[in-house]
Parts: sequence; C-alpha cells; structure tokens
Amino acid sequence: MDDPSVTRFLWVFATVLGLLGCNGNTALHTTVVNKVTEEPVKIALFSHQGDTTLWLDSKEQVQLWSKASAALKTLPSDKITRPIRHLVLSADDTFLLYASNNELAIWRLPDDKLIATTQFYGQSPLARISALALSSDKKRLVVGMEDGTINMAELSTGVNHQFTPHSQKVTQLLIDQNGEKVLSGSLDGQFALWQFAEPKALFSKAYKHRITSLAVDKDFTRVFVSDGLDAQEVIRLADGEVLAKLNYMSRFKAFRLAEFVPNSQLLVTTAPKGQLSIWNSQTGEELGSGISQAEREGSSIIDLHFIDSATFETINSDGLIEAWDLQSLQRPRG
Repeated sequence: MDDPSVTRFLWVFATVLGLLGCNGNTALHTTVVNKVTEEPVKIALFSHQGDTTLWLDSKEQVQLWSKASAALKTLPSDKITRPIRHLVLSADDTFLLYASNNELAIWRLPDDKLIATTQFYGQSPLARISALALSSDKKRLVVGMEDGTINMAELSTGVNHQFTPHSQKVTQLLIDQNGEKVLSGSLDGQFALWQFAEPKALFSKAYKHRITSLAVDKDFTRVFVSDGLDAQEVIRLADGEVLAKLNYMSRFKAFRLAEFVPNSQLLVTTAPKGQLSIWNSQTGEELGSGISQAEREGSSIIDLHFIDSATFETINSDGLIEAWDLQSLQRPRG
C-alpha cells in the first residue's frame, strides 16, 4: 500500500463513492420545481408557510415569487438603501426586514409599504450589520455587528440593549419563539446562549475555528454547531452535554446551512458547491447525501424549507428551487 498511485486511486475512489451516496448512505435525488430568475442570487428566503420565495439578485433587486399565483413582484428600488446585506421575514410573512451597512428598514409586504427605518452600530464606528434575528411576535429584534457587538432591541419601546460579547464578527443569530432566548455564533469560534437583554451568557462554548453553522430545534433544547474545520456537534442547551458528533470519512468538512427536520431526529446540512447531507442527530451517522443541480460553477444552496417531515425544498444561487424526498432514508427512532 506504499505505492502513491494506488493510494491516490483509493482516495479518488472513496471520494466518488461518497458523492454517489455509496459510502453506506442513501443517494438523494432532486427535482427542479422552478427557476425564479436568470440572474445570480445573492440572498434567498422561503416564507415560513412556504408559499412565497423572496430573493436578492446580483442587480440588487428584491423580488418575490408566489407559488399559488405564479406571480412575480419586484419591490420598488427607489425606497431601498444599498448595498443590501441581509434579509429577514417575520414569522407571519407580513414584514420584511432588510439591512444595508448600518440602516435597517421594515417593509410591510401586504400593501408594499415601507413603515420604518432605524440605525444600528457597534462599539467600532466602522462596524456594519452582520446578522439579524426577529422574534415571532415582531416585538424583539437582535442585530449582530462585525466587531462582535450584539444589539437586542425592543421594537415596541425603542429600547436597545447593547453589549460586545464576541471579539470578531457575529455570523449567526437565532431567537426562540417567545423572544426570550438568543443564540449567537462568531468568527471568534464562540457560540453562546443568552437571555434577551442580559449581557451574561447562560451557556457558551469556544471552538478552535470560526462558527460557520448554527441550528436549533423547534423547542430550543438542542443546537447543532459547526466550526470552520472539523468540529460538528449536537449539544443539549440545558446542560451543555454533547449528544452527538457528526461522523464522516474526510479529514474535515465545511458546513453552511443546517436545520433540524420537524418531528424527527434528522438533521439537514449543506456544504459548498451544492452538497447536502442528512444525519442522524442522535448518533452523528450520515444517512443520505446529494448535490443540488447547478447552472454555474460554484453554485450553492442558500435556503431550505420543510413542507413536512418527509419533503423539503431548497433554493440555490442559480435561482433553482428543488424538491428533496426523505422517504427512502432509514429514519432514527425517537
């Protein structure tokens, strides 16, 4: 086994088997449901009900596509401050929040009305908005900044609670349904759980590399966290216990999006170049994998939405919406 050519062949063979889903997991196949735009997509969101898709294209246009009516709508460009860096939809899909460098605007979608704008800053005067999270009742907003600052704003009163718990850019923010608990992740390798408006973390953990992915289950009891190299864990938030570590053949694996499958122990993750994997979140075993269809080199999955516990859709940077079926997977119990 000392022959370099043999070693290289085995490595290539194992890689191909992994991409084909032959390394002990199921090969997932996709069906293209729609192509919403010919322009490259920078940001994309599915509505919480899944009946509307919203995206920002390379021309800085914000557009919405309705699944029911197949109608396409473009938000008026003269009322949008550019560059647009982040988009967030409210849980009831009535408010759209978009952020430029430091300005945040709230757009009411049913009547296409811009209803408010405000500014957010960090401790550094040069820090720009880097992450957003909005509570389900639209009363609380969390804004992360490039310098590690977190703003926790009460929208009903205008009170902003600001502190700087991270030393580098805040890349991930999640808020629970009641607006009481907040999760943050940063390029400094730390992720933390916060009580809204409180500067002392309820729980935190530091990794060797930047946090690239953060996902929490519906009950805010389990979190999946990935650093930029080789640490991917499912953690119980109540006590910080590591419930599972993801297992895979390669030395390291890059993770981007992540979501727990509703009413299931499955976890969905995405990686660069349109790769998608399904995991048993109890054992860390990879159960299935697939690759998003692409029209451009380097295309990646930007958002995903669960139709039910067996089916979900993704949208990629080429504007392709694809349906994925989990029926063929051997599902974990519980």
